[in-house]
Amino acid sequence: MTQSGKKEPPYRHRMKDEGISESRIYDLENALENLHRAMCRLDENNFQRFMAMTLEERLNDYATTEDLRRLFPNKIS
Repeated sequence: MTQSGKKEPPYRHRMKDEGISESRIYDLENALENLHRAMCRLDENNFQRFMAMTLEERLNDYATTEDLRRLFPNKIS
């Protein structure tokens, strides 16, 4: 809810307003929902450990470990 009491539109509208392709919004929305759910289940210590890396660092670390394409290959680690 907003401060005025109105219900916020789904986050997908924000992504669309940002110019993100409709064909990508579904997967991004699911990924954000799953990440949010997982983060909410962490205790304070594990939350801090996870947040020790930026999202960019975390995604690249995951990609490297799981033999996936790095999202930011030109970024100096």
